[in-house]
Amino acid sequence: YEYLELPKSIVVSLKHVALRRGTVLDQQVIYRHQVLPFDSVRLKQARERVRSYLENNDVFFNGAKEKATRESAIGIKQAWSINHLDPVKQEQNWRTIEGVALIMKEFPEIKLKVQGTTTESKPPANQQLADFFNLDRDTQVPMIMEKLAYERAQACKDALVARGVPSASMSVESEASTGEMKVDFIPYTDAVVQASATLPQLLVGEKFSLATVDSGEGSISGWEPAGCVRTGRCDFTVDPEGQDEVVLKLRPRDATVHVTPVSIFDKGGYNHWMHGCPPSFPEAVEYSLKHTVSNVEKLSGRLPTRTRTQLFTSDKVMDGERYVLSLWSTALALETRELMARAGGTEVVVQLRPREARLKLTLKLAASGVIAEGLTLQIVPLVVQGGGAATQTKALYEHTLTKQSALVELTAEDCQLVIGQAFSLNIDEGGAVVGSSQPIAPQRWPFSIVQEEQSLVITLKQQQPKTAITLRWLAPMPVNDNQGDGDVEVERPPLEGEITYTLLTSSGDEVVASGVKAYAEQQSTLESTELELNKSYLLKTFVTSKWASKTEKIDLSSHTISVPLEMQPFVISPPLRISFTVSNPPASHWAAALGVPPNLGFVIYESEAARDKRGLPLTCGCCSGNDGHILTAALQPRGSYVAHLRRGSVGDEAELAKAFGSVDAVSVDEAQWRACARAAGAAAAFDPASTTFDFDARSTAPRQPVKINLIRRTRAVQIQLASDGRAAGAAGGLKARVWHTRLNAEAAEADADRDGVVRFPGNDALFVGEKYTLQVPGANPTEFTVTDGNEVLVLPTMVLHTPWYDAKPPPSHARERAEQDVSTLDEALKGGLADDVSAVVKVLGSRNAAELQVLRSVYKHKFRKELGEALAQKRLLNKFKSTLLQTLLVRSKPELDAISIFAATQEKENKDKVVIELLCTSQPLSLLELRATYSTLYQKDLLDAIKQVSAASSGVASASVLLCGLVEHAGEASQASYDATAAADAAELRAALQEPDSLAPARVAAVMSRRTRVHLRKVAAEYGDLVADIKKKLQGSMQRAALLLLERSEDYYARKLEAALFAPDGTLHAETLATVIAARYGRDLSGIAHAYETLYNRALRETISERCKSFPDLHDLLLALLGSCPTYDP
Repeated sequence: YEYLELPKSIVVSLKHVALRRGTVLDQQVIYRHQVLPFDSVRLKQARERVRSYLENNDVFFNGAKEKATRESAIGIKQAWSINHLDPVKQEQNWRTIEGVALIMKEFPEIKLKVQGTTTESKPPANQQLADFFNLDRDTQVPMIMEKLAYERAQACKDALVARGVPSASMSVESEASTGEMKVDFIPYTDAVVQASATLPQLLVGEKFSLATVDSGEGSISGWEPAGCVRTGRCDFTVDPEGQDEVVLKLRPRDATVHVTPVSIFDKGGYNHWMHGCPPSFPEAVEYSLKHTVSNVEKLSGRLPTRTRTQLFTSDKVMDGERYVLSLWSTALALETRELMARAGGTEVVVQLRPREARLKLTLKLAASGVIAEGLTLQIVPLVVQGGGAATQTKALYEHTLTKQSALVELTAEDCQLVIGQAFSLNIDEGGAVVGSSQPIAPQRWPFSIVQEEQSLVITLKQQQPKTAITLRWLAPMPVNDNQGDGDVEVERPPLEGEITYTLLTSSGDEVVASGVKAYAEQQSTLESTELELNKSYLLKTFVTSKWASKTEKIDLSSHTISVPLEMQPFVISPPLRISFTVSNPPASHWAAALGVPPNLGFVIYESEAARDKRGLPLTCGCCSGNDGHILTAALQPRGSYVAHLRRGSVGDEAELAKAFGSVDAVSVDEAQWRACARAAGAAAAFDPASTTFDFDARSTAPRQPVKINLIRRTRAVQIQLASDGRAAGAAGGLKARVWHTRLNAEAAEADADRDGVVRFPGNDALFVGEKYTLQVPGANPTEFTVTDGNEVLVLPTMVLHTPWYDAKPPPSHARERAEQDVSTLDEALKGGLADDVSAVVKVLGSRNAAELQVLRSVYKHKFRKELGEALAQKRLLNKFKSTLLQTLLVRSKPELDAISIFAATQEKENKDKVVIELLCTSQPLSLLELRATYSTLYQKDLLDAIKQVSAASSGVASASVLLCGLVEHAGEASQASYDATAAADAAELRAALQEPDSLAPARVAAVMSRRTRVHLRKVAAEYGDLVADIKKKLQGSMQRAALLLLERSEDYYARKLEAALFAPDGTLHAETLATVIAARYGRDLSGIAHAYETLYNRALRETISERCKSFPDLHDLLLALLGSCPTYDP
């Protein structure tokens, strides 16, 4: 925090914890002074010196897998020894250490962080490393790599100590799988704030709390007690031994930043030719957040475009500080925004503008000569419309030459040439060549902008005289049966039938002219001004029902030429089969079941060169299953060809036309063409693929299928986890799993890093075009499709629902312990003595809620019976008070909730009481689980049950809107609840409560049903008198539900337990006691016990012990459950 501006004065409140009363210390009593001198300039100098030195110096280590390491005198420890086995690198290592040590000695007040990092490593890890660190080489690879990084960093620190750098001034850190294997040296310093004040005399042994208070001038608004972020206070107990000092450490408060990148085209008033066109913005942009004063980068990464994203700023971005946010990409201009970070949230909207370029044009003639003045050229954008066709729009740039020149260089500036977009350079008229009668031909050159400074060289062609090629169509000569009669002449018959033909360049990749021979026509004339003398062209005819295809080379020696074409009859040949196979993943992999899509398209080219230059294909087709067929009529009787997988976008017929060339020139019917275009989308899931094959129509051998081997494309996926709309520090370490939706197979798993980011590498798991389901504990499953692309696929932020603070996972040995427990329970359930009940109580009371579900599962698997039924059915248990509590404990929490709701629907009176209590004291995740479980148990929707209960209860019709809304919006409540919206929500509730009585309930429900209970209490604090207004405006169960949402569930259930323990008639309501304890165990029972002690100034455990001593079994189980609760942290 060395760059932060520290507070000049601090206001501190002192309160008695139990009584919640106290005083505020005078603002002028406490003054700040800085104990350690701190100079930000010196720190910057130290950092720059070290950074500059390390650019040309490094520390090298022997690899753990190297043979030299294994055979060295110190064994595997050589992998982190400064004394490299290579003498040259050993000398370099000590030179680096010497240099860093000398720099740090110049800055004695600066500390040094020695940080070791390693690259991402796949299992298994090196066996020697695993054995040395006593870790598993297959399942604990990250821990092995982190320990290796730590040892290397520690070795560097020890070397620096040996060179005179104080050990106390250095710290060692390590991190695995960062992408780089190295040790880094980072200077830093501590800014220490120390103040003192005399507290009033306090009672010995009593507990007090110190907390910072906003002075009203914002002097302390950005600071809070360190280590007590959630409570905002520091508790202490007055020491009877005479302790005279309490330390209140302060830390800067974290700030939250939300960024929404939007296209500048979404705003009016921006004059640009791309307005109204679909801009090809990338899926994500790069971002950087730097501290304004220090210019230190605090955050960086990638943000999805057109989506509001929260930057996870924990311990990096601080309240009240200024930062500069930068966004950019290869296709978008750099955009920067200066912002003031706030704990309540800072909203930043960044308009993304396309990145534009300068173009240098060079014009020259293909032949010698001088370009005359008057030549006009234009630059026109090529815009892809909805149907996929590229059309030209209004010219962005127009220039007319004003002087004669053999070489013209122009610079097109400020004409909005957007990088990544296509344009056309057009020359339509006005061009002439000095001293020549042949003008410059109208021409169009499509080009794309790929960089900020781009050059384009255009070779201008002159219009050629019209060339006429006469095609003489010749039918085959008939066979002469009278060969012995020398005077008998055989005449060539006329050639009848329509034939389509094209004239191509010699390479076959550009159509120059085309035409169609009429049915009875014996010669055709092909005229063009595009042909050049002394060049070769290819004339190609396409197959018909009567005549086979033919390709003839034409050498153009004059502007008038006659070409005889002797055609051959078309002979029907068996079709050629095209077969697709997929080489990845292997047959043992789950994805082998994906098979080959049934709608892959393919095209046949004459050669690799024709395919690479996107020349005309001979034919195309579409597979049915793994195979497709083509008619061999489009092929020459003998030759080599290329079968190529047809790739593109779904329905991209314009792209297919571009690949094929002219529509009229294709030798397939329109239906076949369109089918191949529609099949192009499925092929996007595979890498480009082709195969060369030989074809011989005259061969009698069985014709083998042409096989095209496919490789599935994969893509890396990344997702950010968030909690309740705030930074997800608790998300670090969560395991995320991806399942293939259709096959219901687990495809990949990964752990969230400490910033809540989950990264799935592509590898052989996430295939393009496939739909997957992402599952993370505490979040709704999310479906996504892996789209094609080379960059990492960034998914929208996934919001985690806040778990119950008492919810703990089962320990790693839970199943082994459950195997022993079920045997103990089975023996106990066969007996009938109190000792047997004690055995049951001992097992159930010492396991957390998640572990009880493991126990239940093992019991059912072993005895084919539900544990709850066994507990309830045994006669011995019916004699004891703990029977109900035992049977409830072994049910899951969603089951208990669902059973309670269903039971309420069967009641005759007060149906709504249980429903309101349960729904209004739950968290969003519990409501989602409840709805799913209720549907499974009773084959009914939970909403129908709520409406049934509400309709049957007196005066609760209006509560149905709120209760149903809580369930319907549970999936979005956490994401919509963040500090920045509290004020707006309070204003909306104030307006709602001013509505007429008939409208107020629905409008109140619209707000409260979409927020979490924790957030609603913040809204109430912003509102001021919300509870009073609800009591005035709302009636009946709607009022009760709204008030319960604002009340802490811990306080509510603490009062309910007090009522059960001390009923008005003096009795103990054991059933209520058991129901509450079972329902809240594993949720918030520790908080309820804390609230009970705060409300009644006595411990819940002691009260239960006193009130339940007449029922030993219930007494023991209740105390065991309270003892098993985790320690409550306010």
